[in-house]
Amino acid sequence: LEAPLISLGIENNSTATNQTAVSLILSGSDAIGVTGYLISSDSAAPSLTSSDWVSVSSQSQFSKTLSSTVGPTDQTYTFYGWLRDTSGNLSERASSSIIYDNTTPADTAVKINSGDSSTSNTAVTLDLSASDQTSGVSAYLVSESSSKPSTTESNWVSVTTTSTLSTSVSFTLSSVSTAGTHEKTVYAWFRDAAGNITDAASDSINLVINDTDAPTNPAISINSGSSTSTSASVN
Repeated sequence: LEAPLISLGIENNSTATNQTAVSLILSGSDAIGVTGYLISSDSAAPSLTSSDWVSVSSQSQFSKTLSSTVGPTDQTYTFYGWLRDTSGNLSERASSSIIYDNTTPADTAVKINSGDSSTSNTAVTLDLSASDQTSGVSAYLVSESSSKPSTTESNWVSVTTTSTLSTSVSFTLSSVSTAGTHEKTVYAWFRDAAGNITDAASDSINLVINDTDAPTNPAISINSGSSTSTSASVN
């Protein structure tokens, strides 16, 4: 007789989380009926008499969502699962892993135009960097607003998840209509694959707007507007 077929996954196909509660999706099939399942953090195959087996009514198609926990240490957690059938056949081992990461990315930085103190152009280049050795940096967001974004903010830019992010991106500073020197600050946040968001990194630059407008309404008045003068010297 054939042993049950089995599949084990993490709900929503999540690869990383900052929550301790996780949901496992266990499913399988068996011609004569699945009668029990076992989930463990131990990869060793259980005996059919183990007290850890959970009995279910015999069913040829089996599917169940199970609650479990991970943490508190930031690391990868692996779950192992087995099914058994009415005849005592034990399935192959199924497994699924998820990274628990409750730590924000580190070494965050943003530099405007390589650290220049001023520019006359609103188009600038931002050098961004951050690191995350657990689940990896997966997105960044840059803005002139200092308000911390939520994980669902639409302006997040996704990147290929990496333990060390170093990239240069184009950015346009908000325009200014008046001539003079205007300080501009750009804020950057980084998010890891588990959803942790850093505090803001920031950098400032002076946006210099030159006065290119000619004077308006030019006027000259001689002797307070007098039409004649008896002297060669006038005011």
